[in-house]
Amino acid sequence: MEILSVQAKSDAILEYYYGENGVTPITKQDKKDYYNENYHRLKYVLLTKIDDNNKDLPADEVAYKRGLAEQLRQQLENGATFEDLIVQHSEDYSKITDDMSAEDKAAAETNNQQAITEGLICNQDGVFNQALYVYYDICLDSKILEELDKMEVGDVSIVEIDSSIWLLKKYDLNEDASYFE
Repeated sequence: MEILSVQAKSDAILEYYYGENGVTPITKQDKKDYYNENYHRLKYVLLTKIDDNNKDLPADEVAYKRGLAEQLRQQLENGATFEDLIVQHSEDYSKITDDMSAEDKAAAETNNQQAITEGLICNQDGVFNQALYVYYDICLDSKILEELDKMEVGDVSIVEIDSSIWLLKKYDLNEDASYFE
């Protein structure tokens, strides 16, 4: 009962101060402004530098992947679509096979569709999925966030971190109203 009452009291205090009719209301425009100032939307091609056992790949394989990232950037300049490059080259894009369960296929299809339609929307701390962050502390690397801060919508960049190489493209946060919602 105490736990429930603490939550109810907390909700009441927040509503009193920040609700629509509160002392200092937070408007939808305030939220929209915060969203536009503190979030990024990106799509990416991920090329890993480690194997399935978290061991570093040989130097020649990493060099190949660095070269591939540069080739992909060149393909974009020559008219390739980022979405096609995700499907063809991103190691984070799931290849759907006959031996997958129906549940695994459905999850892979959902993740793949998200990768090529909206991509990732993350806050300034790199959190793109609150549940993954809370349970596993998973968020985007600070090098990626630093690069995103420098980029304008439509820009493409390559970022290398300890475990992977990322070909990034920054997208419009407001391309679809559902992204903000």
